[in-house]
Amino acid sequence: MNIELIGNPSYGAWNTITDGLSENSIVYSLGVGDDVSWDLELIRKFGCKVFAFDPTPYAIEWISKQQLPDAFRFFPVGISDHDGTSAFFTKKNVPTNKNLSTLIFDGDAIELPVKRLATVMKELGHGRIDILKMDIEGSEYAVIRDMRNIVIRQLLVEMHNPTSKRLHYPIARLRLWMRGFREFAKHQEDHSFIHV
Repeated sequence: MNIELIGNPSYGAWNTITDGLSENSIVYSLGVGDDVSWDLELIRKFGCKVFAFDPTPYAIEWISKQQLPDAFRFFPVGISDHDGTSAFFTKKNVPTNKNLSTLIFDGDAIELPVKRLATVMKELGHGRIDILKMDIEGSEYAVIRDMRNIVIRQLLVEMHNPTSKRLHYPIARLRLWMRGFREFAKHQEDHSFIHV
């Protein structure tokens, strides 16, 4: 098993199993912000198709100013456990809407569009995901809860653990274990799992 740290090593890099990655690989990147170094390196090195999702105004504006390859497709929608909208909250002491969270309720709220993972996979005609990367500021727990019966080879996820929501973290890990995901790498809050 070949594990590489893909992306900008100072910010935005993820431990990723690179075995078998190719132009036929389908990668979902949830949460873009202002860093697509992981996404672009997967495209450059392996020819993967990357489907990126982020509903935040900051990310949408940032993406609109980038020159990105055709293999990178961006959708201005978030992924959650329902189709519709969700409240995203600004974090205190953050001057822009760069860091919006669905889990840390300490700032102003805005409603942004969201869809279920199963919904976007159906819309895009995908029966599997080779790598699902989630850096979605608290929404990961809703997505993990909802992603039953979806074929995912690798799951790379930043798992937040604010004290007010302590049980989200162990319950999510138990769900992943019961669904056959085993952790192969960890860096701070970033966890990398393979489905066995």
